[in-house]
Amino acid sequence: MNELQMKKFELEGFHGFLLGLKLKGKQNRHRMRIIKELESAMDAFQKDMSDLAEEFALKDEDGNPVIIKKERDGEMFDAYDIEDIQQFAKEKLDLSEETFVLDGKKYQEELQTLLVAMDESEIELSGNEAIIEQLVYERIEKAL
Repeated sequence: MNELQMKKFELEGFHGFLLGLKLKGKQNRHRMRIIKELESAMDAFQKDMSDLAEEFALKDEDGNPVIIKKERDGEMFDAYDIEDIQQFAKEKLDLSEETFVLDGKKYQEELQTLLVAMDESEIELSGNEAIIEQLVYERIEKAL
C-alpha cells in the first residue's frame, strides 16, 4: 500500500498518541517528522471546518457572518449562527470522513522506527490508549 491513511477526525488521536510516546534520539526525531505532517493536516482540517461554519452562517446586512454566544460545560464562547444546521452537520461529517494520506515510501524509515519503538515500549496501556495504540500500529504496519 505504501500509504499511511486515516480519516481526518482520527488525526488528533494519532497525534496525541505519538506525542505521548517516551522516545529520545533517533526515535524522537523520526516521530517528530511524522508529528509535523499530522500537525499540518490538523491545521488544514481546522481551517476547513472554520470555513465551512462561516459558509453556513447567517449573514448580517453587510454580508458578514452573524456571531452568537453559546455555552458548553459552563463556559461561554462565540460561534457562528448556522442557518441550515442539518445541511451543515452533513457537510461537517463529510469533511471529517475525508482521508488523510501520508506517503509511506517517503517516510518509510520513520514509520519503521515508530513500529520498533512501539514494540520495545514497556509502558502498559489500557482503555482508549490501548485501542489507539493498536489502531496506530496496524495503520503504520499497513503503510509499510
